[in-house]
Amino acid sequence: MDVSVRDHVAHLEARIKTLAAQLMDEKNLEKRNVMESEIRAAEMAVSHYRAALLLEIAFDKGRALCFSGICQHKKKACSVARAS
Repeated sequence: MDVSVRDHVAHLEARIKTLAAQLMDEKNLEKRNVMESEIRAAEMAVSHYRAALLLEIAFDKGRALCFSGICQHKKKACSVARAS
């Protein structure tokens, strides 16, 4: 992948701002509906990317705690604790 998730989110957020500005000037109802749909789709995509990044960060923190010996998981649930 040539574009990082951060760059992709930034592009989507810029697109949302651009569409919102264009929406204010648009008089044609059909075009406004299309723009509003695009805005909603971009907002949902940004939301999903952010949720995925938060999960990844939480997972990495949990894994780091397990490897550092500060694991708070039950030993049966923690693969690092089982291996030791």
